[in-house]
Amino acid sequence: MAPRTKQCKNRAPGTDEVVEKVKVSGWERSKISAQDQKLLKKIGLLKKEALKMLGDGSSPHPPIGFPPLMKELVNMGSKFIEFCDKAATLRDALRRAEQRTDDLEAKLKASETAHKKAEKDAAAVEGLRQRLQDAEDALSEKEAQQVEHENAIVERFEMQNRRFLSKQCFHL
Repeated sequence: MAPRTKQCKNRAPGTDEVVEKVKVSGWERSKISAQDQKLLKKIGLLKKEALKMLGDGSSPHPPIGFPPLMKELVNMGSKFIEFCDKAATLRDALRRAEQRTDDLEAKLKASETAHKKAEKDAAAVEGLRQRLQDAEDALSEKEAQQVEHENAIVERFEMQNRRFLSKQCFHL
């Protein structure tokens, strides 16, 4: 079978060799599995293009030298699946980390709110302490004034009592 000259757009390097191996064996069109289609798509071929390149072969057997390539493609597919699984695991870990970050952010906001409230309450308590101190000082002043007033009254009574006693002493 003569090689076709038609070239497909945007093909990966090495695609022509794979297609030539498949053409040489005349592998049957129906033998392209879904997994093979995915792999062909990864290397830049569409199923229609791959089938056109294969030609009209009728051999039910895969081409000679193709199994090592298939093993390589299967290995690449396995690695791809492992990478997909790892990516899913990492996405899940990222989602959990983001959730934890959101939870910590909410706790931080609640803590900041509580801190502001505590500062406000502390300022109110400080204001109350100052008012209490002022009231105690005023009370002490009032008590001192009252003691002075009482002492003045006692002194007047004593003075009046002495005068009264001295007048009585003169009248007797």
